[in-house]
Amino acid sequence: MGFIIGFIFGLIVAGILAKLYGVKMMIKELKSPYNFDKTVDEITKRAKELGWNVPAIHDFGGKIKEAGMDVGKVKVIEICKPEYGAQMLKNDDEKLVSAFLPCGMGVYEKRDGSVYVAKRNVELFALMFGKNVGKALKEAAKEENKITAFLE
Repeated sequence: MGFIIGFIFGLIVAGILAKLYGVKMMIKELKSPYNFDKTVDEITKRAKELGWNVPAIHDFGGKIKEAGMDVGKVKVIEICKPEYGAQMLKNDDEKLVSAFLPCGMGVYEKRDGSVYVAKRNVELFALMFGKNVGKALKEAAKEENKITAFLE
């Protein structure tokens, strides 16, 4: 009986913690020492120096402003490294992770003028996947941390 009560209590506590801290565990928010444009340029430059492709930079803030609303400066930088993508997608049963590709980093300016970068906690996602995907994500996380080292 005591085990069951303890187990149920543990589930409740785990659920509350997941609700409170889940997003902060999955997404890292890092403050930039630079202004908005310099932060975007620095991430792009560092990614390319490490052999990553930068297929697109989406100006969400600009597109939303064109639609008559204003959310401030917000861009999402897509980065990918074909070697990691190939490793994650080579088996049919793992191709579903294509929904997470390419990696994206959000750069945004808050109302007080401070600039932040949001990125997935790739290390955490690596733990969720086994086989090729987990291995590729662990390696990608190391390089992604080098790209954003100026933020930490």
